[in-house]
Amino acid sequence: MAGEHTAPELMTFVGRSNRSKFREQVLAPLLVLGVVEMTIPDKPNSSKQRYRLTAVGRALKAEHRPSDD
Repeated sequence: MAGEHTAPELMTFVGRSNRSKFREQVLAPLLVLGVVEMTIPDKPNSSKQRYRLTAVGRALKAEHRPSDD
């Protein structure tokens, strides 16, 4: 995940098709853990809402990147 993405784009990345289950089982826990953040936190249901990695999320991503060894 690089940049900002909509919920449907993220669903495609992880192979999910049910939006409500995706929000409940994937997106909400990532938001609570501070791995991802909303671009418009005051309007969580906005049609223009996007999600991006936080510093914590970027650190986790770098930590789990396969090495070139």
